Amino acid sequence: MDRVAVSPEGNLTYQFKVAAIEVVPEEGVADVMVETLRTQMRSLEGLTGRATVTARGLVREADLKAPPGGSAQMQQSLENLRQSMRQMSAPLPEEPVGKGARWEAKTIVESPAGKLANTTTYTLKTIDGDRIDLDISMNQVREGEGSALPPAVPGRPRFKSIASTGTGGSRLDLSCLLPRSEMKISTVMEAEAAVPVPGGPPSTGAAAPTVMKMRLVMDMKVFPDEGPKSAAK
Repeated sequence: MDRVAVSPEGNLTYQFKVAAIEVVPEEGVADVMVETLRTQMRSLEGLTGRATVTARGLVREADLKAPPGGSAQMQQSLENLRQSMRQMSAPLPEEPVGKGARWEAKTIVESPAGKLANTTTYTLKTIDGDRIDLDISMNQVREGEGSALPPAVPGRPRFKSIASTGTGGSRLDLSCLLPRSEMKISTVMEAEAAVPVPGGPPSTGAAAPTVMKMRLVMDMKVFPDEGPKSAAK
């Protein structure tokens, strides 16, 4: 990761390249899931990007370029990664604050389930020189929850509802681009899929609606090793 330039307003532009990705198996996770994820993640090796971050930590621009031979699925992964980059930062408030201060950041995220409204609440725990410790909580729901959705068709589920909650913390070192963060996020989804009726003529497209519920718990950790390198000349 290299620092490229700093504007008079304090906006920092940096570039990066994904050199290698490692998927570490954990107890209780099936080997087939580990291998599937490892294959998917390794397709991102060689990815390059460029982003601009404001003095308050807001990601204003994020441009990613896939490695040669990227598939259509890769392009969707890049869009998800762009959105993740915009959410990964911990934006600071405009006015001066002290220990115990709380503020919110609201964003809209595009997903296969539609637009998701995300609210993240930050609480300032401590300030020690250039290091800032924050408590973080987040809540995410689909915009227009309960609104009408297009009828389900075979092979294409529709989301009836989706909601996420999360808690964690972040340590900001003002000399580094990325905060050191840990989050635990729980997501509950309900989807409806049209399942073809056994024995029904294929031409009729007869299908029965089936409702599926899923709960996903994810632990996210970001541990940057070092701050940005010197500005390029």
